[in-house]
Amino acid sequence: MQGGGVKQDETETESRYFQSLLDEPRRSTRPSKPVKLRSPTPPKPVRWTEVNQIERWSHSVVYPPEGATRRVTVDFQDLERLDEGELLNDNIISFALRQAEENMAPEHKDKVHFFNSFFYEALTKKNGKKGFFYEAVQRWTKNKDLFNIPYIVVPINIDLHWFVAIICNLNTLARTPAITIDDEEDNTEMLDNPTPAPPPPRKFDINAPTIISLDSLGLAHSGETRNLKDYINAEAESKRGMAVASKDLQGMTAKGIPEQTNFCDCGVYLVGYIQEFVKDPKKFVNKVLQR
Repeated sequence: MQGGGVKQDETETESRYFQSLLDEPRRSTRPSKPVKLRSPTPPKPVRWTEVNQIERWSHSVVYPPEGATRRVTVDFQDLERLDEGELLNDNIISFALRQAEENMAPEHKDKVHFFNSFFYEALTKKNGKKGFFYEAVQRWTKNKDLFNIPYIVVPINIDLHWFVAIICNLNTLARTPAITIDDEEDNTEMLDNPTPAPPPPRKFDINAPTIISLDSLGLAHSGETRNLKDYINAEAESKRGMAVASKDLQGMTAKGIPEQTNFCDCGVYLVGYIQEFVKDPKKFVNKVLQR
């Protein structure tokens, strides 16, 4: 009985062993394809505001603190936009540009006009609709004559991407009376010239009225340039009774400037461009135009 019991146990053990082999998936003898290793997930950037735990402010910071017009405010929650990987917001951009303006050398201050970061949106959006709304910004320059100022700075945000336009040399525009051309005359001219000749290669004149786009991704902004041309023409008609043709304003995208290597530092580069610009506006613009 004891011997028979041992044999039965051995048989059952052997049976379970072979059954386990049958249950295991068969391994192919063919060479396997190389395994593609996934790149390790980059570590989450350290948030400066979380590490330092700054005490919350009781009031907004106002800059310049006193004795100046066009003051800007920064709220406590705006500090989070300075953390690694975050996008700068309007308050931070406005503060940085206002600070750059305040710190300019006295001989340059009267040569530059800074619009804030809300100007372009007010010009092109109303009640959630896109368009051209000059009347919304018409009074923004009630005490300024842009056609006496060599350089105008316009920060722009399109789909969360920051870039800056510098309008230069408006003071060189010829003063010609504004003339309204009706549709009939305009259509006749188009029929006489149905296929306009392609324009010659453009060379940028450092003394000509120009709209320069400085974009840290190297993107061109023809639509925004066109809106700024329309603004300049509307401003000229409103303030001086003069016309500015689109062809009188050349537009260009700055080349050979520092560019971002990620998708979040566009605002930082915008501030960097302006910090270099305010050191010597004429030298900066001429260098960009001659590249």
